[in-house]
Amino acid sequence: MKIRKLKRGNIKSKSSKPSPRIQSLLNQAFTCVNNGNLSQAEGICKEIIKLSPNTSECFNILGIIYQERGLLDEAIAILYKAIKLESSNTNALFNLGTVLGQKGEHEKAVTVLRKGLALAPRSPKAWNNLGLALIVLGKLNEAISSFEKATKLDSHYGSAWLCLGDIYHSQGQLKKAVDTYKKCIQSNPDFVDAHYNLSTALNDLKLLPEAIKSLQQTIELAPAHAAARHMLAALSGETPDSAPPQFVTTLFDQYSSNFETDLIDRLEYKIPTLMRELFSQYIPNGTCLPKVIDLGCGTGLSGQAFKDISDYLAGIDISRNMLKQAKEKKIYDDLFLGDLCEELLKLTDSFDLFIAADVMIYIGNLETIFKTVNNKSSPRSYFIFSVESNQQNDFTLQPSGRYGHSSAYISKLASMNDFIVIEEEQTKIRKEDDTWISGYIYLLQKNSD
Repeated sequence: MKIRKLKRGNIKSKSSKPSPRIQSLLNQAFTCVNNGNLSQAEGICKEIIKLSPNTSECFNILGIIYQERGLLDEAIAILYKAIKLESSNTNALFNLGTVLGQKGEHEKAVTVLRKGLALAPRSPKAWNNLGLALIVLGKLNEAISSFEKATKLDSHYGSAWLCLGDIYHSQGQLKKAVDTYKKCIQSNPDFVDAHYNLSTALNDLKLLPEAIKSLQQTIELAPAHAAARHMLAALSGETPDSAPPQFVTTLFDQYSSNFETDLIDRLEYKIPTLMRELFSQYIPNGTCLPKVIDLGCGTGLSGQAFKDISDYLAGIDISRNMLKQAKEKKIYDDLFLGDLCEELLKLTDSFDLFIAADVMIYIGNLETIFKTVNNKSSPRSYFIFSVESNQQNDFTLQPSGRYGHSSAYISKLASMNDFIVIEEEQTKIRKEDDTWISGYIYLLQKNSD
């Protein structure tokens, strides 16, 4: 489920009534902030501090200025000062909760936002931001309650409706998700994300004509929407050579925060472990390969599985957020951001093992990746990867938006690129709607004869 950005609190003064002169300056500062004139607003705030150093709302405005500049630590410190000066300053409480959420301090954010809401319970933005923090903490039922309060206070609050629908969708409550997305669209007819997310819920319900209509509406509003175009092709029976890079990048950048939990716990994904077990059958005990590369390394699940047999382990991925998590595991010697084939060709090394777990499902035509692996292979190198099975054609874009490949196609590409198919092991790739997706793990070895 996509985590949405927190919104700052309303910029309206609720402090103790200042003098007319100070109020006039505060109003000027508010206007400057709202117009994006942060330097001018900061100058006015400094003038206020000289005249009235204990004006809480002035420090609240400074907190917003620092937040807008990305100086979150400074924003937090100054907002705490605003609250110390006036504990009932709900603007400062709401803004502090927002910044704490942006900083990743979600427990503190929840505490602060709840304190503010106890004083001012009719702020839809605050309820929305509380819901966002609760999502990150995994407290989805509490988040639902927060978003419901936000939408009751403001029936046109599109992002709150959207988040509510996203939670229902993530919980498998598809009909509720559809109804919620439709309510969002009813009050926000041009909300692109609502149309697209509605299409995904309708697709999950196998209501393909309705899903196609929602995708078409998404594209009407956002002609360059890569995900909508990709899924429209999938549901219309078209098969382009690959998924658009923007679609894959966005998918995994948004998915990175709960990627492993979702894959392993909900979808029962075990491909890296199964690949490692298969590979162990064909190498002697104690083998350590000089150079190994993990193509589409994601958060590092395959790297963890193969680290013990790698003298040098590198990873490539198109998602910056995925690579950030992979780096935190400290299992890769090098990590590279970008297109798999382009980045692989830039490297001067040849490799002894290429790993590609759940990569081919986003690449239909595998000719380029096979040629690139062949080009960067050391003598007798190995290539291990997984595919979803679809025997209709060489490759087929499925309604899920993922590609399936035929066994004959893999064998043909292996032969064309001087690889021998050592093993073709049928396996369960992942669960989808409580049904196992069938696929294969392939182990190929370079034919040096």
